[in-house]
Amino acid sequence: MTDDQQSQTNGGGALNDEQQSSIAALAAENTYVKQSKWKTLRELPAADKWPFFVQHFLVGTIAVVVTIAFVVSLAVTWLTRPPQTELSVAGIGMGEYSAQLDELKTGFVKAEKIDDDRLIDIDGSFTIAMPGGSGTASPTGSSNGSTNSYTDDSAKLMTMVSAGDVNMIVADKATFAELVHRGLIGKVSDVEKGDAALGKLAAAGALVDKKGEPIAGTSSSDDAAAAGKAYGLALSKSATWSGAGVAGGKGLPDDAVIGFANVVDATHASRARDFVTYLRFE
Repeated sequence: MTDDQQSQTNGGGALNDEQQSSIAALAAENTYVKQSKWKTLRELPAADKWPFFVQHFLVGTIAVVVTIAFVVSLAVTWLTRPPQTELSVAGIGMGEYSAQLDELKTGFVKAEKIDDDRLIDIDGSFTIAMPGGSGTASPTGSSNGSTNSYTDDSAKLMTMVSAGDVNMIVADKATFAELVHRGLIGKVSDVEKGDAALGKLAAAGALVDKKGEPIAGTSSSDDAAAAGKAYGLALSKSATWSGAGVAGGKGLPDDAVIGFANVVDATHASRARDFVTYLRFE
């Protein structure tokens, strides 16, 4: 073997500089192995930070942000939701009396020293389609021909009464009789307990029957029996109702009857009785 052949044989197994650098890099200790990913992210070159973040942190960060947003949304909803009403009165076909009804509510809230007026709701915007016609009887006894299947609130009222979201209903006599027929109005004696309260209402001539007509036998020994047949109170006998009005405007309709709907618990029953007292039947 010549010297050149020996030199080629010995040199055939030698590593060049590039190969030696690669092996050195592989053999070198990885400074990031034993430290946290957050520290690694901070120490990486700027060009490597985003790919590293996407690989190790993006999914977790999105999950945390979504969770925080959901919790904040629940907290805001809880803190800003209105309180549950303690008395809700629905007026049928009384949209034109909204200002007078607002005045009635304001007076009741003030009289009862109620801190939050959202606890009381008096809404006269409901409309009910009457049998045999396309309209709803107005507070003055005429038919409101603008009521149709799209504006009829019968289903809405039924749902709200069933849920206890409507506790009292005001309507003209014809509509009142229809509401009693539908089972949306109960007896006065279901809420106004005791002979004293019923006797006072009877003496005032406020008690009306299923058809909204005055019950005979008031202020006599027949008061108790008459009260048992009563389904509503004639608002024409209410001093507060008759006196409610706005400057330069008309007052509330005389041909109106109020009855108890679904008084779901003691709080609502107490508020309903307080409202009857506030109406001052005399």
